[in-house]
Amino acid sequence: MITQENENNKRVAKIIYLLKLKGLTQKQIADELGIKKQVVNNFIHGRIKSKRISTWIINNLGVTVNE
Repeated sequence: MITQENENNKRVAKIIYLLKLKGLTQKQIADELGIKKQVVNNFIHGRIKSKRISTWIINNLGVTVNE
C-alpha cells in the first residue's frame, strides 16, 4: 500500500539526490531566493509550502512538487 508519507519520502529523496548530483546546496537555493536555509529545508521535507521555492525546484531540478 502506497501512503502519502511514502510518496513524500520519495519526493524528498529525489530532490536531495538531484541537489547532490548537481553539486547544489540548500543554502545556495536560500541565498539565491533571499531566504533562510531552514525555510528551504522545511519546504523540501513538506513542512511548509512556497511558490517561490517550488518554482525554483521545478525550473532547476525538473521535479514537480505538490503545492
